[in-house]
Amino acid sequence: MSIKKRYLIELDQETKNTRRIGQLTVYLRLLNIAVPGLYGPSADEAMPI
Repeated sequence: MSIKKRYLIELDQETKNTRRIGQLTVYLRLLNIAVPGLYGPSADEAMPI
């Protein structure tokens, strides 16, 4: 498999994973469940002082 084709496949998988994480956060918020920090602190978490 060429490097370019492999790169495109990996990029596609990353895009799909990002979309799934976004969908999960929407479902959690609709169920009034606190969303954990996935890429850093979440707006549902208290800010450290």
